Amino acid sequence: MIPAGEGLADMIPELGVPISVRARMQLNMAVVPYKSLNFLGLGRIDILAKVKEVILPLIWFEVSAGLTEELAKDLKPVMFLLHTPTMTIIWSLLVV
Repeated sequence: MIPAGEGLADMIPELGVPISVRARMQLNMAVVPYKSLNFLGLGRIDILAKVKEVILPLIWFEVSAGLTEELAKDLKPVMFLLHTPTMTIIWSLLVV
């Protein structure tokens, strides 16, 4: 489980391809008493002058995405090639 306001990404380290990605976010609003800045009291809103200072949660959302079956099938041969001795020989020849 990931904490609120954070994200998580499962990656294939050899390729840097994400297998799954999840993110959670909560937006809050701080409510504070409103006092007039004018010395005459103009612009004062009486109903907001006595409000308690609180934080109100406005919206919570969670987004997730994952690797499709089609893309997973395409990546399977690539992963096989990366872990065979043949690929090591090919890379060695390219470097030399």
